[in-house]
Amino acid sequence: MDIRKSKNITTITLVMVFTVCFILGIIRWINIFNENVFVITKEINSHITNFTISLMLCTLIGYLLLCYRKKYLTIIIIGLILISTNLIYETILPFINTIDLIDAVYGILGVIISLIYLLFIDKKGFDNSET
Repeated sequence: MDIRKSKNITTITLVMVFTVCFILGIIRWINIFNENVFVITKEINSHITNFTISLMLCTLIGYLLLCYRKKYLTIIIIGLILISTNLIYETILPFINTIDLIDAVYGILGVIISLIYLLFIDKKGFDNSET
């Protein structure tokens, strides 16, 4: 199978994206034990988990698909599936989760940021020279 080779900057930014998401998640969970620790504001803190999970999931799936030379349209379809899943989970499934439209908005924002990032990676993030 033909796999595209990432440029060094792509690898670095990918690690940075996941590191920032993990840090945001850690700060969020530290807040459980210390209410004075929060991400930017207390409002953002209560929704940051959905944002980071959506961003990391879309970025990981999208990056792997791009590595295997899938079209960006495939990534958009994955993003739309994640957005739909997020909306369904946050609005229609109250027996599993508290209905929270703001949480869904944060998840959608995470997917949109991921799609923009993946567009740049698709255009500039891989070594296109034949080896």
